[in-house]
Amino acid sequence: MEEKIEKVDNSKKKLILILTICVMTLLLVVGISYALWQTTKVQEDTNIIASGCFDVSLEGKNPINLANTFPITDNEGKTTTPYTFTVKNKCSVATNYDISLESLVNSTLDSSKIKVMINDNMKLLNNFTETEKYFENSKDSRVLATGTLKAEETVTYNLRLWIDESVTNEDQNKTFDSKIIVKASVLGNPMPINIVEIGDYISMTPSSTSYTISKDLTGYSSDQKINPSELNLWRVISKNEDGTVEMVSDKVSSISVFFKGKNGYMNLVGGLNTIAAQYTDGKHVQSTRHMGYSNQTEKCSSYTASDCGTDTGYITDLELVNVAYGGSSSCPNGCSSLAAYKAGTTTAQYYWLPSRLYGNSTYYGRAIEARGVVSHNVGLIIGEDIDNNSNGAVRPILTLKADALIIRGDGASPETAYSFE
Repeated sequence: MEEKIEKVDNSKKKLILILTICVMTLLLVVGISYALWQTTKVQEDTNIIASGCFDVSLEGKNPINLANTFPITDNEGKTTTPYTFTVKNKCSVATNYDISLESLVNSTLDSSKIKVMINDNMKLLNNFTETEKYFENSKDSRVLATGTLKAEETVTYNLRLWIDESVTNEDQNKTFDSKIIVKASVLGNPMPINIVEIGDYISMTPSSTSYTISKDLTGYSSDQKINPSELNLWRVISKNEDGTVEMVSDKVSSISVFFKGKNGYMNLVGGLNTIAAQYTDGKHVQSTRHMGYSNQTEKCSSYTASDCGTDTGYITDLELVNVAYGGSSSCPNGCSSLAAYKAGTTTAQYYWLPSRLYGNSTYYGRAIEARGVVSHNVGLIIGEDIDNNSNGAVRPILTLKADALIIRGDGASPETAYSFE
């Protein structure tokens, strides 16, 4: 970042950040001041949140100290000393908790200038999901983390705050005052899965952390490996008459899977369904398929056009997913809402559809391009006899059992996604 703050003699000017951490009842207060003088106060007592028979403790160490600091890059921010705190459920029943950061009325430095990193989740404060304010006159409140604690269970967080590198001279002598608020509640009765709506978020982590894709399945020159557990956020795309619910992965696999030649072409549909079957938690999932599968031939007996030619069954899922992401009910050639990020990134990724197309003496597979439109020319066999490599990410669809029960969340955002016990 280009240096924007002029360095002068101490007798002329000082640029210092003030951080004040105070303790109030039920609240841990974090204040950041970007001003002329600095002072630091560190909490001495343990923070306790208690409500009747429900008892949660909050204990922290290494208080944030941003004295004599200035705007820094994300790489620098990641190396700062975190405020480490532990939340413990001291009750005999499970509890939900939410950790939020509330911007107070006295703040003059906008939350868009504050970078927050809680464990591995890093972004500008104003990019966290907004939630209900605890103080009526606060500017806003952002959810940093949510979770569920079983009886006597604990969870530890590392919180880092810094001034984003985008801050300029115009932001000097401004203050950002905030409070960290932990809200906790005893779990109520589990909710049936049929309360969800189309487009709602569901959090579910597949149980498998590694799966080897055999070269016999893909026709590729070697086996390939994926990590199903990396896809842990889903969107509801269908509520069925039998009470089951269908959901699609919000992101696609970080590894692109290769299919090749005749074997890859004949096995393309069934191969993608076999891979998608690995994305189950073994408890709540009734069935699986790869996005775009409905009635296509899973494995062809030959690669001839008459036996393994063109199909169109992929369109059904395209329309379901498009509606779930806010698009129209008709999207036969793809829409921008079908674009999906690679797991762990914000990079749109090319991913497979389990569908074939024959034309001009070439045997193709189909895929969704990074911009969300359908690609009909993923060549696997060229000129009838030339085997060709092609690759794309994986995007599974799961059907949840009708008796699956939700224990927390409201489904409105990734941070408040519905989740199971």
